[in-house]
Amino acid sequence: MISLDERTRTLRLSVDDLVDGTSAPRARGGGRERLEEDARARYVAGEAPAGYRENVALSAGFDWRGYRVTLSGRADGLQERERGSVVELLRFAPTESPQSVEGAIERVGLLCLLLLRSGGRVLKGSIVDISLIDERAHRLDVAFSEEAYERVLDARLERIERVWLRERRGARGKALQAERLAFPFAEPRPGQDAMLRDVAGAAASGLILLCAAPTGIGKTAAAIHPMLKRALAEDTTLFFVTARISQQELALDTLRRQLPPGDPGFAVQISARDRVCPRESLGCVERGCPLMTRFTERLATSGLIDELMQLGVVDSAELTARALKAELCPFEVSLELSLGAAAVVADFNYVFDPNAYLRRFFDEDPGQLLLIIDEAHELPERARASYSAELSRTELARLIRDCEEQTQPAYLEVADLLRDVHDHCERQVRTLSEERATPAPWVEEPDRSFWEEMEVRVETCVLRYSLSAAREQPRPAPFAPRREPANGLLRDPLLSCLYGVRDYCRASQRNPELFAALWSED
Repeated sequence: MISLDERTRTLRLSVDDLVDGTSAPRARGGGRERLEEDARARYVAGEAPAGYRENVALSAGFDWRGYRVTLSGRADGLQERERGSVVELLRFAPTESPQSVEGAIERVGLLCLLLLRSGGRVLKGSIVDISLIDERAHRLDVAFSEEAYERVLDARLERIERVWLRERRGARGKALQAERLAFPFAEPRPGQDAMLRDVAGAAASGLILLCAAPTGIGKTAAAIHPMLKRALAEDTTLFFVTARISQQELALDTLRRQLPPGDPGFAVQISARDRVCPRESLGCVERGCPLMTRFTERLATSGLIDELMQLGVVDSAELTARALKAELCPFEVSLELSLGAAAVVADFNYVFDPNAYLRRFFDEDPGQLLLIIDEAHELPERARASYSAELSRTELARLIRDCEEQTQPAYLEVADLLRDVHDHCERQVRTLSEERATPAPWVEEPDRSFWEEMEVRVETCVLRYSLSAAREQPRPAPFAPRREPANGLLRDPLLSCLYGVRDYCRASQRNPELFAALWSED
């Protein structure tokens, strides 16, 4: 995390901050993490030379344009050679071939420079791509030039200072905007006065407020106005979440009345990735999507974020059109834009769903964030659905048969996994039906050891199947992407099943005092 103090003229940051800018890290599930840890351990045991050091912390202090800079970083590995050290960066790829390397080259070069500044000697850098599919390692050596990476460091520090100064000016502008923020209508309706006071008190105190009022009183405006005023004054973010698109539109219209174009405070709507993706086939395997190629670098140079910030309220349709014109992923652009927004309008999922919530906000301390839950009576059922996982033995059996009719190894591997899941569930149901006198459904805690092992297997299957599917043209009919009748979202039926198994694996590890597993005959 970047820490810049203009009073003391100090700047603390990491190499990740230099390379990634404002991008938040992608979270991984437990199965993926274990795959990476195992692959790393086998690489070190099998290929690392004598004297190899893992996970080496680096730090250096230096002066830059009147600032005292403390730069930190972590080398995945250091190989000591006679003429200096080889600085290794390990990456874990879902493909057999190396991914694009522009960002990785910059990262390993800056790590080399950091090692040099901390008193070490540098021979070169090395990027090692380890395939999680077959664990083959592909190495790319990176020549190190102190002069070249000094220029890179200077440019990145200059960019960070520029962004920080822009944000500081924006914070001051938002505070002024808050002072002059007027109620979005000529005068409050009867009943709105009391609600405005209560919401303002909740925003100031951090307490939870439950509002119930009749239709037509203007709850949306009465909830948003004091919350938005507080968000602008404190340079924080207000989240307005609801289960309905129509309510999102109402919130956006209310925000448009208060956030004019050109002012520092702006709002953005976040829509589901599937809804804004222009591709007719499943294009959201990011390694193969042209809209994600060198995304961070191209977004930084496009000027799109600055352009969108000037619009006042950025709805999903406008954002999508401008992002596609710049050949950038609209969903990822909306996430980046949200980092500077005074208000974010989105579905419940982006706050409450464990698989979809905005980790860049809620994995950190969310204490300063403000939240409006619209139609809150719909949240319990949505929460139950988000935290629940369901497997159907009938559906598993159908997909097993379809996979066994294919010849590609990826399908046969998926068939083996699904058969093990199916048979495990079959045995469990048979046992319960024999032991329990009451009819189904039966409550029985899952076998955690089985599902923990299965989580690692399913992550491997997802990687291998995704790679195989990306290469297949056309796809076998049973696995062709199709739109779900309920919501029109594009889904790969086999990938959806694998994600369902993974969700069940994760759900099985939750506290049995809070979560129950129900078994029935289907």
